Amino acid sequence: MNWNRTISLTITTIMMLLSACQKKADTEVKPDDVTISIASPASKQIFHKGDTVKVNADVAYTEQLHGYIVTITNTANGVVVFETEGHSHSDHMAINETWVDTLNTSTELELTVTAVIDHDENLKNAKLIFNCQP
Repeated sequence: MNWNRTISLTITTIMMLLSACQKKADTEVKPDDVTISIASPASKQIFHKGDTVKVNADVAYTEQLHGYIVTITNTANGVVVFETEGHSHSDHMAINETWVDTLNTSTELELTVTAVIDHDENLKNAKLIFNCQP
């Protein structure tokens, strides 16, 4: 392969990667149009140390979404006990994450599922409370 072809392929690859995450310039972002449905855990559900908490949610929007963030936070002290994220280029995301309860005390936790609409910090959240007991 000659030098010019190598440079051309490299530039083409970089351009494709840079354009892959861009929204359409004329698309108005409407976070209120994003729907987030949390199937599990159930609100106020109780888990015990060693249980696996399954986080299942569906996120949908009229345009392409960028990704999601799932956090589980101790409501008493604000400590995040679990956080993960996913990357997507679709108008629908099925979220299936798990966290094993390792807490030693009775704790109220807040699950937050965040839809990341784009790179401009446009977000939509859905939250619920559940509990862990030793």
